[in-house]
Amino acid sequence: DRILQQYYLEEQGKPRVTPEAIQEQYAKLVKSFVVEEEFGLSHILVETKDDAEKVLEKLEKGMSFTELQNIHSKDRNGLGRKASLGYFRESQLPAAESSTIKNTTVGSYVKVPVFIPNMGFSILFVDDKRKSAPAPLDKVKTRVRGILLTRLALQHVSELYKKYGVILYSPDGTELPTKSVDERLDELKAKKEQTNEGVPEDDKKNDELVRKLKDDTVLAKIGDKMTVTFTDIAAFIKENVNMFRSPGVREYDMLLAALEEYVSRIVVKWEVAKLGVAARPQIKAKVDEAKRSYVAHEMLMDLADKGITEDEIRTKYDQVVSGIDRSKPEIRIRVIPVSSADDGKKAINELKAGKDFDIVMEKYCSDQRFKDRKGDMGYLNEQQLTMLSSELSKAVLSAAKATILLTPVVVNGQMLVVRVEDKRQPEIPPYQQVKQTLRTRIVQEKMIKVTQDKYKEANGIAYDLAGNVIDLADERWAETMSRTAQGPAMG
Repeated sequence: DRILQQYYLEEQGKPRVTPEAIQEQYAKLVKSFVVEEEFGLSHILVETKDDAEKVLEKLEKGMSFTELQNIHSKDRNGLGRKASLGYFRESQLPAAESSTIKNTTVGSYVKVPVFIPNMGFSILFVDDKRKSAPAPLDKVKTRVRGILLTRLALQHVSELYKKYGVILYSPDGTELPTKSVDERLDELKAKKEQTNEGVPEDDKKNDELVRKLKDDTVLAKIGDKMTVTFTDIAAFIKENVNMFRSPGVREYDMLLAALEEYVSRIVVKWEVAKLGVAARPQIKAKVDEAKRSYVAHEMLMDLADKGITEDEIRTKYDQVVSGIDRSKPEIRIRVIPVSSADDGKKAINELKAGKDFDIVMEKYCSDQRFKDRKGDMGYLNEQQLTMLSSELSKAVLSAAKATILLTPVVVNGQMLVVRVEDKRQPEIPPYQQVKQTLRTRIVQEKMIKVTQDKYKEANGIAYDLAGNVIDLADERWAETMSRTAQGPAMG
């Protein structure tokens, strides 16, 4: 259904994707472009932090970066372009090492290793610094066209809302006004920009209304054909949890986003069925191809899983354990999301005065999800804390256990009062506890070998864009396959 809907919406938008429309969309993007400093980086990729420290020692002794790249870097494919990673904006730099990279002069290496999930550790070299600028249209035309198609799809769905008589309702029972694509995008932008200013009073009231909704509360009507209840939307959010439950998204905003997506899928599905889109030969071929791709992916996973031995999982476990830095503590924190800086100060003052954390949580917490688990975030290491917020990481790492941070910390647009509960040396997870996770990781790695074997069995030959035969054992091929192994994208 989703594939059919996607093709249908693209088909509706394509006639309106004219050169003039692309130019207009590009002009809008340029107008909103924010200039940032960019850093041109290259790297030496190694497996462990210990390996990285050894490379840094050799650099300190005067060995050249290029020489060490050739000797140590796992990024063999990158060596042909001097292991260049390209340009990164300041906001794209890893939070923990951001200031160090910024302060490294051009032509010098960064003196701390950078952890890259699922790859290892990188020693970075700053090749260049420059101010960011919008790419010329001819370089980004495909991307601009994609953005324009998305906007046109949203516009077409709005037209279907009118055709099918869609009415959406707020949790308070009032009819929601119909908004243009630009109005909705501006509203989303404004929500993202809410930080220390806190949450408007209306938003707090709306969140409270969501919590009081009954299962049979009607949230939408589609003409006289269908009503949509809170039960329908709650189930839809649960099925698509990664789409809607993002950090910092308020309950009211999450409900409206899910409601709009749910109703949009319904009216587009009806239109697809009415027009007989699925029967069109070119569409049917694409859907059949997608089904084959999905089945192939599942088959490869199954074949890769069957060949895994207990010894392999044990070996992977030993590798993971050896990479745990026991010198850095894990920190257990509890947090109270608050609606404003003023509420944050009040909560902190009450905690400092000795009031019980659970009582303060009940009084000031603005997010039911945190209240349900009593604000307990569990034990987090430095990397996990930094991924949440570099400000949070610095604050809790320097705080003593059983203390409250003196000011609220904003994480992904949500203001948090934070208590550092405990600090401990990292624990080695028991083998049985992580066995299935390790097995899944090995399956993804083995899918590459399984795919290569299937090519050989079928006497398959792969070519690059220049018409040269690709060696299936080549690292570049394995790198490509490792990416496609993450999802149902192979034929």
